[in-house]
Amino acid sequence: MDSLIFYSKTDSFKSIVEKLTFSLVRPYSLYFPTNYDQIGNILSKKKNALLFYATDELSIDERMRLRLININFKNVHICLISLESQALEAWKLDLFHFEEIPLKTERLLHVYKKYIYTIAPAVNELILKNNEEIIKISYDNITHLIASGNYTMIYTLDGKSMIQTRQLGMFDFLTEKDLNFQRMHRSLIVNIRNIASIGNGKIVFKGSLNEMNVSANLESKMKRVLMGMA
Repeated sequence: MDSLIFYSKTDSFKSIVEKLTFSLVRPYSLYFPTNYDQIGNILSKKKNALLFYATDELSIDERMRLRLININFKNVHICLISLESQALEAWKLDLFHFEEIPLKTERLLHVYKKYIYTIAPAVNELILKNNEEIIKISYDNITHLIASGNYTMIYTLDGKSMIQTRQLGMFDFLTEKDLNFQRMHRSLIVNIRNIASIGNGKIVFKGSLNEMNVSANLESKMKRVLMGMA
């Protein structure tokens, strides 16, 4: 089970975090310590953990605490949440990740997916049943998945498509297995690795004849994702 630890000197974190669904396929537990000693007590009982450490000011004492956690708990990944000016300090401390304040809640989900991608065994194939065949499709070969009622259309780099009698939500696990898969809309999952260009209301994918028309809002969102701003 994944252990997600959210440290803040206030309990404001808890009301935000408990509304989020971090995974549909992996069990996880949430912890909300409000003092440093509680962090150590939790970590001493966990083999692996993801620690979100939130602070406005990264004092000398807090730098020491973060360094000691890194030294004493080798399997703990730390995400520092602080002011943008502290990003360099996070790098100097060799922390797993940094997020700036004010924090966007969807970034917590991104950090968790990055964590899973780091610790989980590599899986890079989607296994599907097509008619009476069992086929394997490399993640790298998938461009996007589109919902069509109770069906999902899967598109690949060679311009081919395959229909599956499963709703798109059944493929949400891809966003946890590979960070390049992004759920952009309730009816769309895109492999951003395979995007060649976005503009003028269209997405063009690499190496294929696939083009997809998108709304102005979705185009703007996807551009932000590609630039690392979402």
